[in-house]
Amino acid sequence: MIELKKYVELSLDEYKMEQEYQMFIQTLREFLIERDPKLQQLHLLFSDVTTFYDSEFNEIKRVELAKMVDRKLLINHPVYIDSVTIAPLLSIAPTRIFLYSDESDQPLIRTIQNIFEERVIRHSRATFFEKRSLYGFSINDRI
Repeated sequence: MIELKKYVELSLDEYKMEQEYQMFIQTLREFLIERDPKLQQLHLLFSDVTTFYDSEFNEIKRVELAKMVDRKLLINHPVYIDSVTIAPLLSIAPTRIFLYSDESDQPLIRTIQNIFEERVIRHSRATFFEKRSLYGFSINDRI
């Protein structure tokens, strides 16, 4: 009986955490709806770190991304917002996000897909380098 009680309590805690996560995602979606896109297209390359690229595959440096972040977003959600990836994405509010990764089960990737829904198009990392080469970047320009 004690073990059953323990499992019920764990299940309730897990349910509450999932409900909080879903409310958080919905809040971010609502924030996103009110934003005008700063870029139409954005390319995200996931490897050891997440690297942002504009529509022509030019890297957007962290300093530039930090300037684009809406400070209200971090003030309203300081604990939950990932300031390195999610905050810039929400602030830029791109119409289309091309996400390149070979790991589909990363929590950050799932969160991005949950927030941006149909705006996200998934590709492999190899596809990123193929597409980037079309813009005149060589294979030696890999991250």
